[in-house]
Amino acid sequence: MTPILFKTEEDLNLTQLEANTSFFMVFSKKSVMKCDISDALKRLNHFTASQDAFCKFEGCMRLTFDGWDHDQRELFQIPECRRFMEKLGQAWPYFYYFLVPNDSSGADLYSVLRCFESYQPPRVSINTKLFDDLLQHEDNALLELCKSFVENQSAD
Repeated sequence: MTPILFKTEEDLNLTQLEANTSFFMVFSKKSVMKCDISDALKRLNHFTASQDAFCKFEGCMRLTFDGWDHDQRELFQIPECRRFMEKLGQAWPYFYYFLVPNDSSGADLYSVLRCFESYQPPRVSINTKLFDDLLQHEDNALLELCKSFVENQSAD
């Protein structure tokens, strides 16, 4: 099966995707180098725009960075990738809900990019305080998002 890649906002057609369909959120090298999260944020906001989209894609997202194939470094060793994900994660604090758990291109990659501390091959260390803070921040954001869905239902 061909992987589903979301490179641009035009690629997103969530209504045609079945629930629990795995997909890749693609970040371009150009955006990463400029630390320009605007396009990525537009795409990601589709997943939190409605309760239906929110519920439909829990644990389905994987991350990939386009244009780094010939770089010898791992993504977590590239400072631009870490800065990009830090900025994007601050702006859209829902990644852990949507990312595939225990997956090298899902939640594991996001954790390392956001909380990287050191690399002594083959071991990567993350800053556990940063990780705890990140989880708390995302939990709080998810709670607020869910409250807004309930409030919108009550208003209807």
